[in-house]
Amino acid sequence: VEKYKANDVTGLFLHNNRQQGDGRDHSNDKIDEAMTIYNYHLKKGTEKDLNARLNELVPTTKASSVVMCEINVTLPTDPNTQKYAVPPEEERAFFRAVYDFFVEDFGFKNVINAVVHKDEINPHIHIDIMPVVKGANSRYKNIVEKWKTDHPDKEVESLSSNQVINRKYLFDMHKRLSKYVNDRLGHECYILNGSTVNGNKTVKEMKNEKLDEEIAKKQKEKENLENDIKRMVLLKKHMKMTDEEFQLMPLIQRLADIENRNRVLREIIERQQYTYTSKELEAIAKKRYVPAKSQAITIYDGSVNDAIIEDTAVIVTEIRPDRMGDDYTSPQKKLIDNDMDLRRAVRLANGTQNGVVRRKGRDEKKIYVVIKTNGEPDVCMRNLLLFEQQLREIYYEDGKKKDERKLYMQNIEDDEYNLALQILRKNNIPCEYYVSTEQENANEIQKENDR
Repeated sequence: VEKYKANDVTGLFLHNNRQQGDGRDHSNDKIDEAMTIYNYHLKKGTEKDLNARLNELVPTTKASSVVMCEINVTLPTDPNTQKYAVPPEEERAFFRAVYDFFVEDFGFKNVINAVVHKDEINPHIHIDIMPVVKGANSRYKNIVEKWKTDHPDKEVESLSSNQVINRKYLFDMHKRLSKYVNDRLGHECYILNGSTVNGNKTVKEMKNEKLDEEIAKKQKEKENLENDIKRMVLLKKHMKMTDEEFQLMPLIQRLADIENRNRVLREIIERQQYTYTSKELEAIAKKRYVPAKSQAITIYDGSVNDAIIEDTAVIVTEIRPDRMGDDYTSPQKKLIDNDMDLRRAVRLANGTQNGVVRRKGRDEKKIYVVIKTNGEPDVCMRNLLLFEQQLREIYYEDGKKKDERKLYMQNIEDDEYNLALQILRKNNIPCEYYVSTEQENANEIQKENDR
């Protein structure tokens, strides 16, 4: 709950009733403008509606008076699963129940605006109410008498935020709200949680807690990177490498990895004496893939655009923001054009500052991961490290492997050191990995397969 004075409400309405492409610079940098179109109102009001209601009240307000109180309710999380306690199809019903609860508490006329925001970290509703009470403070006796003379047919009402939103009201508000919403939806919605069970927290406090978590996470990442750098410097010193040799090390490692991969594949093929069905032979001839049956990853020569993708797949695509106009290009353009959920994920990624964006399909089956590149290998490498974090969240929980989903991915244009493939291998991700090569390289792969 937050309280606002008269000179604050203009900014409040601009923030809450924002529209996609309105050109305004909002103070919250967590707003994803690509998602603003999905915000929706349960009651839409403006500063004009606020002033109209003020004109119906006894004029006891001063510049320091609170004229608006805002209640912010976030879609709660089930502590047992760490997922939203309300399924997507019940989200609107949840926020409608919350809205109806506060309408019953404060009156329909006093609820000026109610909007659900879907373009920030978690879905939440802003309910803007006027703290109206019956009667007026006795110190305004003369003002009240004059007002009653001028408005003989109207009830005496005035503003008093201390009477409406006070410690007594907040003491049991969450319990009453929880019961009201649970009864409406027919199941536990976990409104009573760590942020509410012992009383109310301000929006600022809750956002600060979220920021503290993010800062701690970034600090851990920083420490890990610093440790990696220290190990690399020690390695350089131990190996007595020159700066030039050290800079070539990633390339040397990549060449060694390719050679080792080819050696292992040859050993596996010779040792296991693979036999293929006619159907498998047709697939090999068509896709020219490396038949690595002992590995989680199968490498194809070609494009993921032509893959037959499972319903529960993880699909990885890449985009470059500088190519995202009406005639955008992407190595996976065909795949994007034919999948509405993937198009939504790409639009979301293009509208954010995040290097990697993960999103589930509407049926909650497929998972889409979009990696942003911009023609710079160092940016690509940084975003691939973020990609690895996303993979761990998808495939691992509390250090244990979840149910396996096959991942479909094509080599990334700016991935000079084939880091993506190394990440997939290291994390043992089941994958169909497509490599677009020149025909002569494809022929070499085919020869390797034939051997």
